[in-house]
Amino acid sequence: MLSKNKLDKQILFILFSGCFLVSNGITLNLSNLHQRIGNENSWIVLFFLTLITMLFTIRYKFVFTKKKLLFLVIWELFLLSVNISKYLHNEFSILEFLLYAILVPMVFLNSSIIRYRETFIVAIFISVLPYFYLFAPWNTLAILITIIGVTGLAFIVKKRPFVQYSYIIIFFLLIFLTEHRTSIITLIIIIFSTIFIKVYKTKIVKYIDILKMLIFLIIVACFAYLFYDNVLNALLNKWSSYNAQTSDIASLSSGRTDMWETVIKSGTSLLGNGETYFNHTFGIYHAHNHVFQILGAYGILSLFFFLILVIFILLEVFKHRNKLVYVYFFSAYFIVGLTEYIFFINTFFIYPSILFFVLVGSLFNEKRDIKVKCS
Repeated sequence: MLSKNKLDKQILFILFSGCFLVSNGITLNLSNLHQRIGNENSWIVLFFLTLITMLFTIRYKFVFTKKKLLFLVIWELFLLSVNISKYLHNEFSILEFLLYAILVPMVFLNSSIIRYRETFIVAIFISVLPYFYLFAPWNTLAILITIIGVTGLAFIVKKRPFVQYSYIIIFFLLIFLTEHRTSIITLIIIIFSTIFIKVYKTKIVKYIDILKMLIFLIIVACFAYLFYDNVLNALLNKWSSYNAQTSDIASLSSGRTDMWETVIKSGTSLLGNGETYFNHTFGIYHAHNHVFQILGAYGILSLFFFLILVIFILLEVFKHRNKLVYVYFFSAYFIVGLTEYIFFINTFFIYPSILFFVLVGSLFNEKRDIKVKCS
């Protein structure tokens, strides 16, 4: 007979596998779902998923700690600044504010969320697989694969070498085929950082281990060669439009740097220009960057609290760096966020937002920190 805890996990897995399957279709804008829902209403999907999560966490006691209270203060100040901006630009929704300010902390910072962490991750992994039939050069699909694929590395690195290398090779192959530069670069940074740390931590490096690494790198190089056109097109195709005489960096960044430069020069204000600023000014809904999106839409004040929030999270990740799930997820989340906007406010990236809530909540409910000795 199943225990109550195992039964809860199985029910949550089934529910969220289905929910994430649907939400991934929304993220990919199948059947023009963005237009049907409305860009300004993307939070409704998160509201629905948060309510479902609450069914599993509400019966457990909410434990306050100094660390959690400090995080909540920063979180609420950030949300307050964002919603003041929204109010001034006639974009404020009381239900959206209550979702992020009260419901999300109450549900995801509950101490019980940590017991469901792996269940959420597996449900997301399963929910992404059916969309492989749509596989093509596609940035949005690449981001969905990258975030959960990198997060999954936290569990794969503990498996046998054959499983590790097979997973990484298949992962590389999928990302190369999407031709999404940010995902490819994110994966390269994380994979080689993992290899470096693994070698650095090994006190005695055996020749057989070096041989395995060389074989792995040769296999990766072979795959890269086979799909050379995809890789070259993804990473270097912008150089064809680069004008060395004018040093037009915007041609290499698909116009992102022009947009970011304009935000700094003429779009910066204390409380921002509203969520429609980028659409009205540049004809694009998002700035393709967390920092510039928040700066342009919500202003300097919101950006200030956002940066404090990010620093606070990353410091906590460092304290728990032995828990690789946090290291891998937040690394991928913020690296991708340098050239794409996937932050939870005003976005259709649903599962990355829920996973962000789950792992932030789990992170601040971890009991032990790694003590850093100062010499």
